[in-house]
Amino acid sequence: MKIQHIVQMGALFMSVGLSSSLADDPSDTTERRWNDVGIVLTLDRSLKSLCPGAQGRIELATGTWIEAVDHLPPISFNIVDERIGSPGANMDGINSITAGQITIDGHENDLGVAIVFEDSSTREIIEADIVFNSKYDFYCSSMCGKDRYDLQSVATHELGHFFGLPDRIDDPSSSMYIYTEKCDVSKRNLDSQDTEAMESLYSVEDKEPVVTDSSCSIRSSRGGQKPWLLVIILALLIRRK
Repeated sequence: MKIQHIVQMGALFMSVGLSSSLADDPSDTTERRWNDVGIVLTLDRSLKSLCPGAQGRIELATGTWIEAVDHLPPISFNIVDERIGSPGANMDGINSITAGQITIDGHENDLGVAIVFEDSSTREIIEADIVFNSKYDFYCSSMCGKDRYDLQSVATHELGHFFGLPDRIDDPSSSMYIYTEKCDVSKRNLDSQDTEAMESLYSVEDKEPVVTDSSCSIRSSRGGQKPWLLVIILALLIRRK
């Protein structure tokens, strides 16, 4: 199978009508998840450019999912004081969370994107990256910053994609809802449908264990892509008024 680039756009729009080309594709209901192994999330120095305390807000957003949902793989953080790469749909063996200008076609104006690499035969996620768009202003405090987006809310949404959830288009109270606005902190908190969807995805009941061919290790294929990969790009955009 050739590599397929599947674009799903979950949106945080500001409010001016929504072009169909920016709408989420609700037809993709494929289940994809991590195997039951520990995940190392690498946070690089670029996050400091978003707002003071950005790394802490991302850790809080991660904890929101881990504490609410059983059987998610354990997460550890690797904090590096350097830039670990440029934003883009490139598999490099590192699960990274970074900030920068997003140059992926069709996603240049997204608030953030989650880039998920999966094994097309097993649907196992083998690597995922999150990029926050540095062209926008974010805030990291408990109080809304004027004309800024809440980083913790955006991170909670993108981490839902990181773990395998698609966007939601029917429930504004969901963290996975496709729209947001400046000063919107609602996505910091998961609703029951968020947790139920993730619990179902990672339920140990009635699920066959994910088996990965040991010859298909992304750790040994740094910088390259394999024909058994699917690349899924999921984005959080701005609600246009």
